[in-house]
Amino acid sequence: MVSEGDIAIGKAKVENGIVMVPLRQVAEKLGFKVTWDGAAESVHLTDGTRQITVKLGVDSYAYSAAKEGLAGMSAPASLGAAAYEAEGTTWAPAELFNLLVEGSPVRLNDDVLYI
Repeated sequence: MVSEGDIAIGKAKVENGIVMVPLRQVAEKLGFKVTWDGAAESVHLTDGTRQITVKLGVDSYAYSAAKEGLAGMSAPASLGAAAYEAEGTTWAPAELFNLLVEGSPVRLNDDVLYI
């Protein structure tokens, strides 16, 4: 993965045609506060404007927003893969961040994921 044009920030992987990224690493790079809830097996992301709770093992993503002209909750969306944890890292579809951040900040060009 590359951020700000040429700074490598980590590795992504493609699983069954879906680009998966380390959730915390990408979320924090995009300005989100990340909180793990072990009891619910979920990760909560918020940037003060938008928030989402990502439940492990569930391919359904809906965010809520609270800013002028934008309020309420999005319809749940399937992104083709559920988030999961492996060796202490939570992996989620890269497309999740295109739901949360205006301007599609995550894009794949050849084999490099740009954030």
